[in-house]
Amino acid sequence: MYYFEINQKKVTVHYGRGETFSFYMSLAELKEQLVPYACYRVHRSYIIKLSNVM
Repeated sequence: MYYFEINQKKVTVHYGRGETFSFYMSLAELKEQLVPYACYRVHRSYIIKLSNVM
């Protein structure tokens, strides 16, 4: 997983090589579930996994 894109409760997970997966969840719920994975909200619509930042 590289990053999450959020648009009106539709979350799209971007895996790389153009692979994605979408589901519906609120941003608050998503942020709570990502705490153990060292993810950071960099924009109101994007959350990134910090280990993927170079």
